[in-house]
Amino acid sequence: MSIQAAPRLPLKRQSLHKTRWGLVISIGFLALVLIAAIFAPLVAPFSPAAVDLLRVNSGPTPQHWLGTDALGRDILSRMVYGSRTALTGPIVVVLASTILGLLSGLWAGWAGGKIDAIISRIFDIVLAFPALLLAILAVALFGKGLIAPVIAMSIAYTPYIGRLTRQLVATEKNRQYVAAYKVQGFSAPWIATRAVMPNVLGVVGSQTTQNFGYVLVELAALSFLGLGIQAPKADWGNMINEGQAALVSGNFLPALIPSIAVVLVVVAVNSVGGWLSDKLGDPFA
Repeated sequence: MSIQAAPRLPLKRQSLHKTRWGLVISIGFLALVLIAAIFAPLVAPFSPAAVDLLRVNSGPTPQHWLGTDALGRDILSRMVYGSRTALTGPIVVVLASTILGLLSGLWAGWAGGKIDAIISRIFDIVLAFPALLLAILAVALFGKGLIAPVIAMSIAYTPYIGRLTRQLVATEKNRQYVAAYKVQGFSAPWIATRAVMPNVLGVVGSQTTQNFGYVLVELAALSFLGLGIQAPKADWGNMINEGQAALVSGNFLPALIPSIAVVLVVVAVNSVGGWLSDKLGDPFA
């Protein structure tokens, strides 16, 4: 008997012409930020730590396109290098939480019963603590930097993916194609991982992109508070913190530019995530 591929979740066909340009701009902007982060030594005109006390808090010039900060460091160069830390943390958190959430959610949704109840209670306990609070607690226990907050936030964001995966798997396992596989003698692990899991990945992916924006803001907030990436290493969060002093003298660029960068990246990522969500439709409809 021939085996047919499991049907995908039904998609809602919606017109995208109203958001097409916004989506293209968002993807293009994110691509530019990613390229700048990867090729920072080639893109940045100066070293991010190069101090020039003769050009402190200068405005945009042909040499320094975005001006300099309170130590005369080139803001553009620090923005380019700062994109590395600004993106690395959220990417690691999203990947780790997605993998953990998929595995735990698949197990809970497929097994049901006591296993489902135990995993669901664990999700509820973790969700009771805000991700930023867990990150601050991790810093208090293990010290400042990027590693401790990333691990804490990976744990904090796992339930968001896990609960969504559990709900999707619980719905999928009652469909006819799953029953057909069981009748043909396929094992439960094979059906769960090879037939059911591919049907939930698309919907989980849209949630993952939206999580990225939240993580980016929270890690930037940690650096702003002096608990994340430490100076003189460039990071958008600590650049906003360092730029506060220049606001008194009327120089807004050192704080304004990294703030705008955080907002634009979050908006662009959410735009892509929203498009994915619309494209996939409501899985429970």
